[in-house]
Amino acid sequence: MESGKREFKSKDRMSVKLNHYLKITCSHVHQIYRELESSDKVITVDLVRKLYYGVDEDSKTLLQVFREHNEQRYGNSPTFG
Repeated sequence: MESGKREFKSKDRMSVKLNHYLKITCSHVHQIYRELESSDKVITVDLVRKLYYGVDEDSKTLLQVFREHNEQRYGNSPTFG
């Protein structure tokens, strides 16, 4: 990779593919950043990363869903047996 730039200097097939991927990735990150700026949200690396990977901020694990269900149904301390 050429110092000071975001692309590989070589023109072999792999370098061309990597340069294309880097351009797409940078473009996507910049788009996310602009959208966050226009929505007046606090911009953090974690938020940009979640949006880049498509992780919903409100997503829950299956275990969290079961716990919430059990708490709603049985209260905070379910008894078994």
